[in-house]
Amino acid sequence: MTSPGSSCHRNESGFRKRNTLPGSRTFPTGFNWTIALVLSLISFMSPAFGKTVGKKEPAARKTEVPSALKRVREEYQKKEYRKAYRNLIPYLRHHPTDWESLYLKALIERKLGQPAGSLKTVKFALRHHPLDYDLLRLGAEDLIDLGRHHEARVVLSTLARKNPNDPIVQADLLKITFPAGITLFNPYFDQHVYYMAGPPAPVVFDSVALTGFDRWSATTRLYGIVYNGGSSFAWDTQATTPLYGDALRFLVGRTEYFGGSAALGSGIENFTYAGADIVHGSLFHGIFEAGDTQVKPSPGLYTHMSSQLGRFYLDVQGYDEMLWGDFGESIIQNGTESGGIFTATYTILPRFWATIQYWYLQYDLDGGTVPWGILHNTMGMLDKNLFPNPSIDLFLGYDSWTTLTENSATAPLIPMVPIQDYTFGGMLARKNFRNLSLQAQAGTFYDDHNVFWGYDLGMGIGYHPIPHLDILGNFTYYNMATGIIGAVEQFSSAVRVTF
Repeated sequence: MTSPGSSCHRNESGFRKRNTLPGSRTFPTGFNWTIALVLSLISFMSPAFGKTVGKKEPAARKTEVPSALKRVREEYQKKEYRKAYRNLIPYLRHHPTDWESLYLKALIERKLGQPAGSLKTVKFALRHHPLDYDLLRLGAEDLIDLGRHHEARVVLSTLARKNPNDPIVQADLLKITFPAGITLFNPYFDQHVYYMAGPPAPVVFDSVALTGFDRWSATTRLYGIVYNGGSSFAWDTQATTPLYGDALRFLVGRTEYFGGSAALGSGIENFTYAGADIVHGSLFHGIFEAGDTQVKPSPGLYTHMSSQLGRFYLDVQGYDEMLWGDFGESIIQNGTESGGIFTATYTILPRFWATIQYWYLQYDLDGGTVPWGILHNTMGMLDKNLFPNPSIDLFLGYDSWTTLTENSATAPLIPMVPIQDYTFGGMLARKNFRNLSLQAQAGTFYDDHNVFWGYDLGMGIGYHPIPHLDILGNFTYYNMATGIIGAVEQFSSAVRVTF
């Protein structure tokens, strides 16, 4: 967290004149401050949200500072925060809406380790000083401290559009671009297209994109995996539009699957779908999709739900009669999958997490008419973040993988490893620049059951060349993979445009 006293808008003494955003509007005291803030900042706020729309902005504060407030400033600069707080309260009783004293109170509360109290003060101050730039930024920092990253990003992204050169806003955006922990992320790559042979640590693709909360978006994604004797590719195109701000979005898309096999030749499948993306702060994020797989009369269903509950982060993905796109052989043979993946991450200490994960997936061939097998997979992992930026994570874990096939005749049709018990570990490093993010990963594992070592090396890039455009990509090489015997090459890329 950047120091509140290091703002580019503050003078050498640590304090500065007020800054308000252009086109300021006020809103009623009782209205939810976050909703009002977001709606007003993006300049689409309806007059129905308040009767005070059109009022003049509050006059800038006087340059002459009372002696009592000067004393509080001096105590703050000397880091005598409790003493400064005690002396500030009597002044606030006589000047309850004074901008300088409210701002000081919020700063001191943050320094005393009370982000919730600081946020409460910011909310109160914004009622009397609507759209004050530094109050909004201070409130965003409080939201980050409280783990409310989604709300913080809305505010910071909007401030960045108004002042793209503010280093404090840029630094805070970088912090929440890669949420803490290698399993605590929610990139827009994470959809129904899924490859089980991914790296032990999930790959984060999100770039420093200030376009994440614009009104419309169109994304095209390409995924591929090449292994001994086969290959699988998926090309997904998706468009989204908001139905209710950023809380409810409608999405529609189509995924083309291309499968290749040395023994079976090639095949093509597709999935045309529509759905909704629902967000309620950090408490709930849900993606719900339904569509036509063309291999069964019933629709394919997919859902992905996540929630931050204090120190716990919960994530559930569900599949029902979805196309099985992990292997070229599964695509060629009209494979389907049903089941789910559950992940729970617990914050043990700041920048130290423990994760458990369980998979249950049922696989069928020929449009669900030929049962192939059931996968049970249990994983536990510890993750320690050594540095925030560049972000470097070390992880260590254990995975137990069991595939129960229906019979010996159908088992060879898919080149999936039946049993694996392996210990894995590695490093994931990420570095953010102004419009560029780079990633590198290295991992290794030892399979106790099949008795062999394996390793993986990968790199990724996220580039934000101009407003409203993101270009993302990743490539990973495995000399021996999990789930598939032999070497594997895996890549993914995306181009996203927002309007």
